[in-house]
Formats: sequence, C-alpha cells, structure tokens
Amino acid sequence: MRNYLKISYNRNVLLVLFVLIAVHVLAILSNHHVLLQVTKPLFIPFLFMCYLLKNKQTKPVMVVFLISFFLADFLSALATSPLLIGLAKICYTISFVSLITAVVTRMALRNLDKVIAICLLLLFGIGVYLLFGFISLLQVDVWQSKAFLLILGKSITVLLLAIIAFANFISKQTSRSILFLIAALCFAFADTFFYVHNFFVSHWILEVLNTVLQVVGLFFLFKVSVQYAQETKKASLLKNGQHPNKMVFKQ
Repeated sequence: MRNYLKISYNRNVLLVLFVLIAVHVLAILSNHHVLLQVTKPLFIPFLFMCYLLKNKQTKPVMVVFLISFFLADFLSALATSPLLIGLAKICYTISFVSLITAVVTRMALRNLDKVIAICLLLLFGIGVYLLFGFISLLQVDVWQSKAFLLILGKSITVLLLAIIAFANFISKQTSRSILFLIAALCFAFADTFFYVHNFFVSHWILEVLNTVLQVVGLFFLFKVSVQYAQETKKASLLKNGQHPNKMVFKQ
C-alpha cells in the first residue's frame, strides 16, 4: 500500500509538471506574453506544495531558495525594464548561493582527495575562462555594463554550484548526492541555453530547453529535499528508540 501511494504521488507530480511545461511551451510558440507571465512563476509554488504534502517542516535555507527563485521567475516573466531583469538575476544568484551554502556546510571535505580538489578548481577556472570567452564574442565591456555584470555573477554562481555538487558526489556517493548533481547540471545547461538564445541564436527550441532543464533541475532538487527530510526524521525516530517501519503511514 505504501509503495502504491508513493508511486501514485510521484506519477501525479510528474503529470502536473508535464502539463505546466506543455502550457508554457505553447505560450512560447504562440508568443503569448500573458500566458508566459502566468505559467513561469507557477513551478515553484506547485513543487513547494508537493514538498509540504510529504514534509511539514522546511529548512531556512530552503525557504531562502524558494522565495528568491520564485521572485526571480516572477520578475523575469515580467521583464518590462532593465531594472526588473537585473533584480531577477540578483534573486537567481541569491537562490543558488543558498544552495551552495547548504551543500558546503554538509560536505565531507576530508573524504575529498587533494588531486581531485585541484582538478575541480582547474575545471572551475576553465569554466570561468570560457564564460569570459563567450562574452568577449559579443564585444561588450562587461565592467561598464551593470546588466552583464549581474548575468556574469549568476552564471559564475551556477558554475560553482555544479562544481561543488560534483565534489559532494565524489565525497559521499549517495543517491541524494547523485540527484543534487543532476539538478546542478540541469541548472548549468539551462544557463548555457539562456546565453545561446539571448546573445547568439534566437530560436524557440533553445528557450524551451532552458525552461525544461530548469524545471527538471527544480524537480530533482525537491526530490533531494524530500529524501533529506525523510532521512532526518528516520534518524530522529531511531535516536528516540522508535522504529520507523512501525509508525503509521500518513503520506
């Protein structure tokens, strides 16, 4: 019965996400601005509602991520002025910084080999170099453009998140670390498609890929949060002398 409810729950979440993505894609194809403004900010509230159905408590870091990411989606959906676009980039950066903080505070750094750590630092440096290389193709003076500085700050934060997620996976090699790595890579590739679509080749498929990867990343991130909350609850029950399997299934 428990497994059936769990499968049914996951299936319903994926079904609603698929419908939201489909509606958003239709809005992109039809260039329906109102529908775009409505659908884009809906992903975070929906996933958060699903999270609350599984867990009644939320960590402060998760609250910061949710609020900042929701504001970023909302502001970017409006995108009526450079100020709103800049505020959206700041909110995205804050959300990713909160994730980096959450992971770094729980990482088993002692288990990370020094050679691997050096390789990850080099990989981060190469990523930043390539990022500046892409921007140089636009022939824009980054340091004189506040908008590009905000975009660059967000992109470097996403790149750092992906590197830290990979380091976390190497040090722990658990199912949660794998899911978090997938989420971070989805955010990184979504950011790449954002660059290509907005500054090189403007095509609807790139915008769709950006949205889909972002939503997939959010889905895996919420899976990580649910797993972490369940493992914390199980550890608390064992500490109090209770067996988790003997508890009444309420989900």
